[in-house]
Amino acid sequence: MNSPLFAAAGIAAAMLLSACASNTPAPTAATNVASAGVMYCHKDRLYTAGNELVCNWTSSVAEACRDTAPTSRLATGAVSGAPTEATRCASGVWLVQATRRNAG
Repeated sequence: MNSPLFAAAGIAAAMLLSACASNTPAPTAATNVASAGVMYCHKDRLYTAGNELVCNWTSSVAEACRDTAPTSRLATGAVSGAPTEATRCASGVWLVQATRRNAG
């Protein structure tokens, strides 16, 4: 019963289960890759410091939901209006989006 074949099968099963248990967000109706100029971040991390929007800004919904981006800043003059609600991650976290103004 304790043959190498059973051990190998157990290891393979464990690897398959761990691959399925990733924390990658499920695709949503919203685009997972942002269109040019759109930035996303966690709604509960957004705050204003002077004339900058401080958050964990990323260029895609999927990346923002993974929550691996460091805190960064966007100048309020570099975006078109205030950040708006974007979508909700599979984890339940709400994202906001800000559209960068075109340079020029």
